[in-house]
Amino acid sequence: MNNHPPTFAVVGQPNKGKSSVVATLARLSDIEISARSGTTQKSDGFDVKTNDNVLYRLYDTPGFQRARQVMHWLSSQNPDASQRAQTVQDFIQYAKSTDQFHDECELLTPIFLDKSSTGIIYVVDGSCEYHPSIEAELEILQWTGQPRMALINPIESDEFVEQWKQALGQYFSIVRVFNPVSANFDEQMQLLDGFMQLEGNWQGALQNAKTQLKAEKQSLVTLSSYQITLMIEQVLRLQIKLPIVHESMIETEKNALLAKFKKQIIELESNCFLQLGLLFKHHIQISSEAIQMDTDALFDKEQWFLWGLNQTQLVKYSAMAGFTLGAAIDLSVGGASLLLGAISGGVVGGVGSLAAMKYSDKWLKDIHLVGEKIVIGPIGNQAFMFALLGRSISFLNTLNKRNHANQNNQIAINDIEVKATNWSKSLSSKQLLELTKLLKVVNKRAWKLSEQSKMQSLIVKILDSQSL
Repeated sequence: MNNHPPTFAVVGQPNKGKSSVVATLARLSDIEISARSGTTQKSDGFDVKTNDNVLYRLYDTPGFQRARQVMHWLSSQNPDASQRAQTVQDFIQYAKSTDQFHDECELLTPIFLDKSSTGIIYVVDGSCEYHPSIEAELEILQWTGQPRMALINPIESDEFVEQWKQALGQYFSIVRVFNPVSANFDEQMQLLDGFMQLEGNWQGALQNAKTQLKAEKQSLVTLSSYQITLMIEQVLRLQIKLPIVHESMIETEKNALLAKFKKQIIELESNCFLQLGLLFKHHIQISSEAIQMDTDALFDKEQWFLWGLNQTQLVKYSAMAGFTLGAAIDLSVGGASLLLGAISGGVVGGVGSLAAMKYSDKWLKDIHLVGEKIVIGPIGNQAFMFALLGRSISFLNTLNKRNHANQNNQIAINDIEVKATNWSKSLSSKQLLELTKLLKVVNKRAWKLSEQSKMQSLIVKILDSQSL
C-alpha cells in the first residue's frame, strides 16, 4: 500500500487560471496570480494540509509555450506506445541542456517526480473558443501515460464550455467545469471526488482528505463563534470615563468622548474581523477609509433592522426576556415581590425596545456625569445589539464565500453582499428568547462561563444554518 500523499500537476496554457486553481484548493493567498501572461516562471509545490498533516500536493506550473516543437521532437524519436512515457522523460533531460524549452521542462518535470502516479490537471478557459492549435499540448500529456483530468474555467463566460467538453473528452477520462474564484466548499469537495476516480490507489487518501477538511471547517465555525462572542461582550460592556477639566468644556468633552467611544467599538469589531480572516487564511487589510465607512454603517440606525431582528421580533423577544429575567428576581426573593419583578421586567423590556425604535437617536445610555467625570456606555439599545451580531454573521458569510484565488485583501462591511441574512430564522422561538436574555444580561454584567458557552452554541447554530 502506498502511503505517499497523492500528487497533482496543474498544467495548461498561460493565463488560464492554473495558479487560481492551486490557490483555492491549497487555501493560500500568497500564490502570485496575475492577469499578465507568464507570471508563473517555474514549477512550485504546495501542500494541502490540516494541522501539518499533508493530505495531497499540488504543483503550480508555467504555461505551454512551444508545444508543437516539443511534439515534433517527441515524434522524431519514433517510439512505440510502450516507450512514449520514457520518451517524454528523455525530452525533459534534453530540455535541461538548452534554454529553448524552459517552460515545458518546468511544466513536465513535476509529472515524473513522484515514483507513483502523478495526476495531471489540465486547465482551459471556457470563455475562449476551442482551437486545434492546442492539440499538441493534449498529445504531449497523453504521451506521459499519467492519469489526467481537464478543468474548464469559465473566466469571463461559459460561452464555449460545451465545445471544450466535446474536444477534451477525447483526451481526458474526466472533464469538469470549475471556476476557482467562485467555487464553494462543496464544489471543491466534488473536485476531490473527481481526483479519486483518476487512480484507485488514491481513494483512501483523498477520502481521508475530505474527512479532514470537513472537520477543519467545523472547527473554524466553533473558533469563529468564540471570536464573535468575545467581541460582542467587549462592545456591550464598553464604558469610558473622562475627567472634567472645566464646566465650560463639558459639551466639547461630551462630543470628544462620543467620538472616542465609537472609535473603540469599531476597533473591537475590526479586530474581530481580522481574527476571523486569519482563521480562514485570508490576509485581510482594513484601511482607514474602510473604517470610516464602517463607522457610518454601524451607527446608521436605519440599517439596524437589516442586520438584526425586525421590529415585531424585537418588541416580542425583549418583552419576553424582560419577563423571564424579572421572574428570576421574584424567585431569588422567594416570591415576596408578588411577581412585580416579572411584570415590570416584561413591561420595561417591551417598552424599552419600542423606545429604542421611536427614539433611536438615543442608542446608548445617556452620557452622564459621575462626580468629576463624564461617563459614556455601555450601549443599552437592543436593536444595536442584534445588529452587531448580524454584521458579524454577514461578514463571516462573505469571508466563507471568498476563495483564496480572490487576492483583493481589502474588505469593508459595505462590500458585504448578504445584509439581510435572515439569520434569526435558524433559531427557534426558545433560542431567540435565550439569545435576547444573554444580550440583556451582558449589558449589566460580564457573562459567566456557562453564559458564554450558551452564546457560542447559539452562534454555531446560526452559522451552521448559513451553510458556513
